[in-house]
Amino acid sequence: MCGSSNKLDIFAIFSEVQLSKAYHDNYIKNLKKIYRNTDDTIFMRDFLKCLKVVLVGSEKNQTVDLALDFIAKFCTSVDFSSEATSPFLLTIFEFLFQNHDCSNTSVRFNICRLINRIMNNLGANASLEEDICERIITTMINRIQDTNAGVRVQAVLSINRLQDPSDENCRVMKVLLFHLSRDPSAEVRCAVISKIFITKKTLMAILARMRDVKDLVRRDAFIVFSRLSAQNFSIRQRQTILSSGFLDSSPKVQECLKETLLPKWLSACDDNFVNFIRLLNIQDETVLDVAKKCLHVFFNDREKLDLVEYMQGYLVDRTIPYNDLSPELVFVWRALSEYLRSQDIEKNSDLLEQILPELTLLVEYIKGYSLKLSSSPTDDVIKTAKNKFVLETALEMTSLYELADEVGRQNLSQLCVSLLHEPSVHGKTACVVVDRLAWAIPDANERILAIVEVISDLREPFMDIEMAEGDVTQMRNAEVEKTQLRERLEMLNREQSEAAEAEDFMVAKEIQLEIMLLERKLAELDTSGDTSTIGGPVLENIDPEILEKCLLIIKEMVDNKDVTKMTPTLCSLLDNFIRPAFQKNVGNPTVRLLSLELMGMFSLLDASLARKQFIIFCFLISSGSDVALKIVFDMLLKYGLRLFNVGKPDDDVNAELDENSARESSRRDERRSNTDNKNDVINLLASLLDCKTREIRNITADGFCKLFLMGHLRSPKIFASLIAMWFSPMTAEDSEWRQRFGLFLSAFTVTYGAQTVLERAFLPTLQMLFDPDSDSQLAEVDPDSVAQVFVKLTNPDVSPNKSEESTHNRLALKILNEVSKKQPKNEKSEKIRVLMRTLTLLTIQSDDLDYLSDLIARSEKLTHKFNMLGDKTCYRLAVKFSAMVNEVKHLSEKNTKSEICNTLDQTNSKVSFNTESAMKENSNLAPSTKDSLADLSEVNENESRIDISCLEKENESDSDNSSSMNDDNSIIYIPKRKNADETDVVPCSDDDDDDDDDNNDGAHQPSETPSSDVAHKNSLRTSVVPSSDVSDCLSTSSQDCSISTRLSSASSRATRSQRKVARQDFGKNSQELSNSAADSPIIRSTRSARKTRRN
Repeated sequence: MCGSSNKLDIFAIFSEVQLSKAYHDNYIKNLKKIYRNTDDTIFMRDFLKCLKVVLVGSEKNQTVDLALDFIAKFCTSVDFSSEATSPFLLTIFEFLFQNHDCSNTSVRFNICRLINRIMNNLGANASLEEDICERIITTMINRIQDTNAGVRVQAVLSINRLQDPSDENCRVMKVLLFHLSRDPSAEVRCAVISKIFITKKTLMAILARMRDVKDLVRRDAFIVFSRLSAQNFSIRQRQTILSSGFLDSSPKVQECLKETLLPKWLSACDDNFVNFIRLLNIQDETVLDVAKKCLHVFFNDREKLDLVEYMQGYLVDRTIPYNDLSPELVFVWRALSEYLRSQDIEKNSDLLEQILPELTLLVEYIKGYSLKLSSSPTDDVIKTAKNKFVLETALEMTSLYELADEVGRQNLSQLCVSLLHEPSVHGKTACVVVDRLAWAIPDANERILAIVEVISDLREPFMDIEMAEGDVTQMRNAEVEKTQLRERLEMLNREQSEAAEAEDFMVAKEIQLEIMLLERKLAELDTSGDTSTIGGPVLENIDPEILEKCLLIIKEMVDNKDVTKMTPTLCSLLDNFIRPAFQKNVGNPTVRLLSLELMGMFSLLDASLARKQFIIFCFLISSGSDVALKIVFDMLLKYGLRLFNVGKPDDDVNAELDENSARESSRRDERRSNTDNKNDVINLLASLLDCKTREIRNITADGFCKLFLMGHLRSPKIFASLIAMWFSPMTAEDSEWRQRFGLFLSAFTVTYGAQTVLERAFLPTLQMLFDPDSDSQLAEVDPDSVAQVFVKLTNPDVSPNKSEESTHNRLALKILNEVSKKQPKNEKSEKIRVLMRTLTLLTIQSDDLDYLSDLIARSEKLTHKFNMLGDKTCYRLAVKFSAMVNEVKHLSEKNTKSEICNTLDQTNSKVSFNTESAMKENSNLAPSTKDSLADLSEVNENESRIDISCLEKENESDSDNSSSMNDDNSIIYIPKRKNADETDVVPCSDDDDDDDDDNNDGAHQPSETPSSDVAHKNSLRTSVVPSSDVSDCLSTSSQDCSISTRLSSASSRATRSQRKVARQDFGKNSQELSNSAADSPIIRSTRSARKTRRN
């Protein structure tokens, strides 16, 4: 009885603990008492019965969760000691190990969850026997491979405490790392990220999860990073974490970065912005934008006044002392100034003035810092880099000022010119100085002259030492005079052209004489001044670093958006400095590369110069210059192919000649030699698509894509090569280019003429796959995948011009023609199968019945052909395509009939409107005119009235409303109006009855009809035509609206003879129209419908 009573107590306790967690501790005490007073075997038997009931419970059941929590607490509180594992707990573990692979998902889930709860309740200093730990690891590793994601999550949570970071071969950590990167469930990956121990190896795996496809996984990765100090990561890892967070597309990830990670990292730096920036190494240009975003996040969370007070702690007279200057501090100074400037200027102007001096004072500050650097040069590379960064950042702060400060701009321009003369200013610093000079001197020509003077000054110190000072001055004056002469010559040439266009030949002749005098004087200066010393030998004596600095300055100057055309100064710079630098520095690749880039930039400023230098760049392409390749494509994009006398490929859509044009065909032979030369450039560029160098290949492909988008190129052959390159295994590892090309395809398909290019590139692309070169990798490409891409790109829904014929329709004919050709003996049958499979993927959309009939005929021929050859695959595909076209044809015929009915309905509505107008006119006619209308109505009553009884018998849903018109005397057949429950009726006339009688069909034999039907017809006729007068008017108007109008306008004194003539003419015309209407297709279809119904 005691055992039974304890059993009831155990069951009652388990029932109560499922209701609330508040009394778990009391019930654990009661259950311990029962455990001590009851035999172990009996207690374990009853306890396991209750446990089994709980394990079977649903995964999301709250009562089950409470019960499992109670069981875990009880198991870890009974006979538990740090030295040995409790026997009761060992028994529970043994039961769980035996049943962990149960077929019931809920049982497996709850077992893993119970083990997890037990492991969590053991305490921080608890220990288990080694064999128990091994069995737990083995069991949970099996459950991590479970098919249910929830079970895998609980298994991960169960073994997280059994990880051993000190053991490189730890089984638990290996399994967790595997599922962190390979598990298909995002919940499992999140669980692993949250529970795995952080080591160097696991940290790299978690960093890789920042690119996970699920934003929840990426967010959990940032949560893990926020738990760690920033010092636990390398500088590169910090930069990667912050840049990935700001660039993430998910708002959840960005919110986690801004609200969780950044505040914790900043608090670890004592809330000091400068200390935080030191963690990122801002001297790396790639991290400047990320560092600025981080500072703006911090600024947004603080009051602007507090920010100004923080910055003032480092400033003295609104500037940072030279001894305290550091890259981090000056960067925070600049970032805070830009932040206040970007906010409301009126509200923050006072705050900005507290931390930023006037432009003139800032220029003096920068000048003093530059003099300090020049006076104390250092060989320390790190210190030199820091000084350069500080100088560049201080110069960039001048962009915060307005152009209205004229004095400040003049001081800044003088500072920039003096800095360019400094030997320590080179590289990026020189580019920054030129950029600030462009801001200080808005006029492009004035700025160019200032920079040319700087370049001239930089070259002169490296001239021949024996040259006297007077000779140097003389040469400089000669250069200035020659520059002025060239500018004057250009202006005179322009005036001479304008005078010639105005036919003022006297003025043009005078200008020509002046031009000749200036050219002669310029030639004398060239010979007497020994300009070869300036253009040639001087360059040989210039230090390569100075030469590189000069070229960088020129490049930054020309790259400005204000420089839009070639000037005499730039022409002189190109002829006397850049070209000699390119020609005479073969051993210096940096100088040669910069010179080549400048020649290309100058070519983009002037079309005639581009035409002259185009062949030079093409020659350099053959020698493997990627810069020359970029320049050639830029020139083709800006000026097109025609400027350089470059012919379009033979298969270019825009270059095709009209086959019917005899004149063009006769000239083709004469121009063939020239065309071959023109196409050499395009062929040279196209051959680079097979280049093994990735950079050259990608530049070429991107260039062709741009030419296609700009409309300069429409070559199906080149497009086929691009598609083949996209699918080629050669570009399998180049995922970035493949993504770019995919974006190009989505943009190109909607451009004008793109569908034609796609259509004509289809067969050549497949031909390249079926007949690849011996050294090509295209044999590994699946032709079906390529064909499916073409089908998607040419889908009728993609085409921008819906009025044009569908590209799929044209592709169907091309494929049918290709398959119908007599194939060579060695031709692979796989090609035919690919084409036939593609044929079944097309979407045929056409209302042209002749075209559809042609497709059906061709497909039937192919069906017969494949049936004779025994090719079952192609036979089934041909039958499938034939069925598709037949369905389209059936729908097209049905739509055609519907359109005819709609057209007739519209015509009838117009006739009804005209009839009502005629009725109104008739009501105002004289009595004689009404009599004439009545006579006409009586004469032609049998020929014009609609047989209502016949129409009611022929109540047919697919009837056609016939309307026959002929010149002025036309008979309009007006159908009877329908009630709501009536179907359409087919209009007919007595002429149809006559034709049917001639054919001995008996279509209009009088039928016996019950009197009720007759009464119904009479009532129907009365409801449709309310009055006899209106009936007569409708009858007359339906016979001949033009005659009714003519008679209504006749005089009331018309004679009876005139009415007789009118009746005779009307009868003749009515007979002729009736005969012609009898042969119309609409009437014939109506007759055939009647015959079918009678039969």
